[in-house]
Amino acid sequence: MTSFDFSDEELTAVLAYIANPPVKENITASSDAVFAEQGMSTSTQLMLIALVLVVLVFMLSSVKNSLKESLGQEVETVPETLTNQTKVFFAHNMNVLFVVLMVAIIGLKVVFDTLMGVGVTTNYQPD
Repeated sequence: MTSFDFSDEELTAVLAYIANPPVKENITASSDAVFAEQGMSTSTQLMLIALVLVVLVFMLSSVKNSLKESLGQEVETVPETLTNQTKVFFAHNMNVLFVVLMVAIIGLKVVFDTLMGVGVTTNYQPD
């Protein structure tokens, strides 16, 4: 056992504390206790946003097809519209560069976070 170099006053204070420990208050939870509302989790919020965006895409595609039909032009399905818009987006080199940089940054962030987490969950401790 490790020895401690206590002064006489400190030793007396420790012995007095051991002889008369502080009284613990027992706090009982009542059944009618009101808990703070946690709200929606982040994943639920993201799913709702994704659902709204998907509904918005289908609504805009429907409106566009209705307008094209009234003008007598050929209508497109949603996958055809997305394919054509993707081709138009990637036709410009700046858009391709932007997408490549974003994917690279996100990939490097994931790799960095993974490397920084090595040893944290395995209780690694250097000598």
